[in-house]
Amino acid sequence: MAVRTNRGRSKGKARGPVGSTSDAIYRAAEDLFFERGYGGTTLRDVADAVDLQVGSLYNHIESKEALLFAIMKSSLDGVLSAVDAAVDGVEEPLLRLEAFMKATIGYYGTHMRESFIGSTELRSLPTVSRRKIQKLRDAYEDRLIRILEDAVAQGADIPHVTMAAYALIAISSHVASWYHEDGPLSLDEVADQLVRTYAPLAALRAPIR
Repeated sequence: MAVRTNRGRSKGKARGPVGSTSDAIYRAAEDLFFERGYGGTTLRDVADAVDLQVGSLYNHIESKEALLFAIMKSSLDGVLSAVDAAVDGVEEPLLRLEAFMKATIGYYGTHMRESFIGSTELRSLPTVSRRKIQKLRDAYEDRLIRILEDAVAQGADIPHVTMAAYALIAISSHVASWYHEDGPLSLDEVADQLVRTYAPLAALRAPIR
């Protein structure tokens, strides 16, 4: 049984080198978890997708839970790297906010399956793994909160920084659930429009460039 659809599949994210068996297993699991949900996917489904026997999977993976954890960690590591690179050296809080949002939109818009799995399957992880993922989520949120706190320190009127951060994260990351490459706007254009529309929700008193 082959998994045919590639929409939103992660690019360059794998448990092993691209083209390796580990890479194929990881990508098949990502496809299946996205399409059927973690609970609706068995290791036999994953094995069938890569033409292996179930027992042979264990030469490459520890468990189905380990696959889910790897996918979710990959997503968060990726978006953290993207936002860190985007805001590096940017001093003005408004410009950092713009860069942060665009980096988030750009990452999740090209890693839609990872993003969807990450937003819906946290409860499926065992406690220890779930705490590790939550720690990465907290690190991502803290980066945006610090940007907004810097804006407040410069006179921006943001009544509730944490609420503003959660709203902006939701707007930016939700792109993964509706963006289509064949739609009327490119991903860069989507990012520009969302930043222009929603960054003012943080009450930053300067025009978006």
